[in-house]
Amino acid sequence: MFLTAAFFTASMMLSGCSKDSDDTDIVGLWTYASFTLDCKNPSNPELEEQEKVMAGLASIFLAGMTIEFKSNKTFVMTIFGETQTGSWEKSGNNFVIHMPDGEDVETEGTFADGSSISVTKNVLTIVSNNLDEEYDDGVTYRQAGFTKYEVTLVFKK
Repeated sequence: MFLTAAFFTASMMLSGCSKDSDDTDIVGLWTYASFTLDCKNPSNPELEEQEKVMAGLASIFLAGMTIEFKSNKTFVMTIFGETQTGSWEKSGNNFVIHMPDGEDVETEGTFADGSSISVTKNVLTIVSNNLDEEYDDGVTYRQAGFTKYEVTLVFKK
């Protein structure tokens, strides 16, 4: 369940950047630094606690995750010992990632669900607030009773 969300969040990290950054802000090797989960499920507090335990486990597995954005417009992401490569391009606020499976991930500035990506100096912060992300077998976090589900990933250069 939760690992699906963790992979989504990591992928989402590759789908945007802050409004004020230029190419040089994102270029470099980013190393996983921290992971937090703030969730609320008033209809099922036991499910809320279960998610927090899974978040703790996911944080352990994310240790060692790296993403390197190169100046030649390619990237290398390593997670769970697996490496993915692709290319990226940026024009103004528009940031596009070309994944190896041929899928393009694109965004223009901020996300409709309130999620955000920011680059400040040597810190890359990704916040996902997507209650409509799939939780389990087609059920979203919102449908599962969550009123808050905020995942924060921090990477450092």
